[in-house]
Amino acid sequence: MGIRPQDVHSTNETGLESVISFVEPMGRDNLIVTAIGELDIHFLEDPGVKLKANDKVNLEFDPDTLQFFDNETGLSLLWT
Repeated sequence: MGIRPQDVHSTNETGLESVISFVEPMGRDNLIVTAIGELDIHFLEDPGVKLKANDKVNLEFDPDTLQFFDNETGLSLLWT
């Protein structure tokens, strides 16, 4: 399963609780890497939102943006 970083959004209220591992400034956006247990999730955030390593942030996403892949071939199951 996969999701694009631009399809994950931080929220102050609901969503999956995560901890920020690091923030990488990329110009127009910051690439934020968070951890939920052993799972790393990457998302993009406006640099005006001041996030830093070890901050807790809730994440949400639209389930319609999820991508599914075959474990053996790596090919998308949605675009075959």
